[in-house]
Amino acid sequence: MSDFASRRIETLRKKAWVLYEAGRLEAAATEFDRAAALSDAPDMLQLECGVMFFRAGELERALERFERALAHEPANVTAAVNAAKTLGRLDRPREALERCEAALEQHPDEPGLWLAAGLAERALGRREEALARFERAAELRPREGAPWLHRAETLRELGRLEAALEAARHACAVQPRYPEALVERGRCLRALGRLSDAWSMYASAIRIRGADEAERAWLLETGEIGCEIGQASKAIEIAELLLGRDRDDAAAWRLKGRALACTGDEARGAICTGTGHMVAGELERALAELDRAVALRPEAPEAWCNRGVILERLERYEEALANYERGLEHNVRAPALWHNKGVLLLERLGRRDEAIACFRQEVKLDHRRFFDLQPEIRRLLDEPAG
Repeated sequence: MSDFASRRIETLRKKAWVLYEAGRLEAAATEFDRAAALSDAPDMLQLECGVMFFRAGELERALERFERALAHEPANVTAAVNAAKTLGRLDRPREALERCEAALEQHPDEPGLWLAAGLAERALGRREEALARFERAAELRPREGAPWLHRAETLRELGRLEAALEAARHACAVQPRYPEALVERGRCLRALGRLSDAWSMYASAIRIRGADEAERAWLLETGEIGCEIGQASKAIEIAELLLGRDRDDAAAWRLKGRALACTGDEARGAICTGTGHMVAGELERALAELDRAVALRPEAPEAWCNRGVILERLERYEEALANYERGLEHNVRAPALWHNKGVLLLERLGRRDEAIACFRQEVKLDHRRFFDLQPEIRRLLDEPAG
């Protein structure tokens, strides 16, 4: 290949990754294809394009590119490993295992194939076979933590907790800043009842990954442990972090509710737990929690608001109206209650004049809320009174 062609290929590769960063996957793939057409090793360009699609979560398209790489060069072991890994991610473990078995005939000492085969065996429920595959991968690549991590996960699933913990420790020993291995150590320790030690492992993993980037499951598990070991305030922080990512995270609301209850704030705990049930669509459970909340703290408007929303979803409109009115008896200066009552009167009960009066009271209590009202409601308020 000429120097000119090499430089051109490199330019096209760089352009492809720039397009990827801009979210233009189709255009990026076109640049990889153009580079492959000029290259003496088109399999490597197709492999790289597959990696791009894999990173973007486009697994079917990633698999297609790995297949193209193997069509160009059947001995490309990296493409074979990536194809097997992608099949696993697509929940096609039997195909992944078949791919690994075929590739291992040509590359019996490729640790990535043994690892991928182990993951496929595990997904198929063949955990003892998976352990043997992970052990072979570890023998071939002793300074890599992943085989030990997956061995630990599999041993934990088999209930062999001490052995799982030892495997997770080994993963951390060969790869010290390995957050997934630290989390697995935490899970083993938690299952063994060593909650303070488990908390430390999770905290280390989150510190390495960064709280904003930490996986949701890690954060939820850490918060649950925090509630059990007197770290409820930290659990509340974790729940609020998760709710900052997604206000409709039912598990995060429930975690916050549990943590608040642990601090002694039973009323707010019930409100948050009820909100979690509501978000999850478990309306009767949510209603039971909010009944408890209004009994504990009847002046809390959010409890009455959420309770009313649930009654509306259950199409129990008159009960919802009575709910808002009871809430206003306890806290007449709650704009949200006036708002919810007004919407119910307007949209469900057809009582327009009463609804307008509610919206006027809402805005009187907090004039800034006027700009958050729906345009049609603002127009109603602009009409002359009476």
